[in-house]
This record gives sequence, C-alpha cells and structure tokens, in this order.
Amino acid sequence: MHGIDDLAGLVIGVQKGNTSQPVADKLLAEGRAARVRVYAYDEIETALGDLSSGGCDAFMKLAPVTHWFVQDRPRLKVVQTGITREVLGVCVRKGDTVLRQAIDAAQATLARDGTLAALIKQWLGEGATAPT
Repeated sequence: MHGIDDLAGLVIGVQKGNTSQPVADKLLAEGRAARVRVYAYDEIETALGDLSSGGCDAFMKLAPVTHWFVQDRPRLKVVQTGITREVLGVCVRKGDTVLRQAIDAAQATLARDGTLAALIKQWLGEGATAPT
C-alpha cells in the first residue's frame, strides 16, 4: 500500500473522535475503503497491534504521531502524509494574558529565527508550512 488511493476493499483504523475519523468516514462513503474500525482513544497499542496482525489494514492519525509510533515497529511504515491540513491551537485559562503573551512571543521568536520552519520540516515533511 502506498496511500489512500490503495484502500479499496481495506479496513482503516482510527481513534474515536480523532481528526482522522471524518477523513476515514469520507473515504468509506466514497467507496474508497471497505470499513472504518474505530478504537477508543486509549486503545492505540491495540490498534497498532491489529495493524501488525491484520485486524486493520491501515491506520490514520496525525503524521508526527504516526512517525513516532512506527519508529520501533519495523513491520509498520508511514506511507502517506499531507492528506489533510490540521490547524491546531493552544488553549490557556481565560484571562491568563501573561501566559498567552509568552506563548505568542515564543512562537514569534521561533518563526523569526527559523526554528519553527525546521521543526515543521522535521515533523511534517518537505512542503509543509505553518498556518498564517
């Protein structure tokens, strides 16, 4: 398998409520996969075990996380990234302007000195960019 175009007749595993679930559900609705197998959030080890043993044929999750999960599992491989673009946020307690400003300042510094771009490339691959 090389990516989502190879899922016909196969089972996609996802974590319940994860941002990958609607992507997998859409592939199923389009007839591009046979079934979506949903794992509870705390069942990631079960899902990866099933992926190794055939309980599911593919597993979808954010790219940095999947890269980390497969690093010690030589039978598993990340075959495609960039399927969707996720915009993540950092939340702070309402009214905690000191912490919010510190996060904003740190992010601006990381963007300015090139660290943010390097981290994005390292974890998300060539061509990935920070949202504007």
